[in-house]
Amino acid sequence: MDKKEKLDKLIKECKITPVGNGYIDLICPKKCIEKFIKGLSKLEIKIMGFTWWCNVTKGHNPCGMGGPKNKYGNDWYSEIQMEEVITFKNNEEFLNYLITEWKNSLDYKECYVPGFWLKVPKDWVYN
Repeated sequence: MDKKEKLDKLIKECKITPVGNGYIDLICPKKCIEKFIKGLSKLEIKIMGFTWWCNVTKGHNPCGMGGPKNKYGNDWYSEIQMEEVITFKNNEEFLNYLITEWKNSLDYKECYVPGFWLKVPKDWVYN
């Protein structure tokens, strides 16, 4: 299995909802963030950044705009308007922020999940 096939397998294992057919805005459920980032590091794939998406569940009003249905559930994702993509130096810093620091932030919202932007060859298309 080549690196792209391993990445696609990891995306499915982590129940990630891709927006489009590329490797940007890979919306990751909260419970899979750590597994996904560690898997990316093992594959030596760098996270370029992420944007926030509101996980819209029954009874929850969307925090943002429209977005895709969750491929693995009855909920959907609402894109949060942002001025720029959130970036860090390396995958470890993304992991630390998302697992430890974010929940203590004044801006924390329980419904927010990240949509990751990955550094992969331009010709890779998600299947």
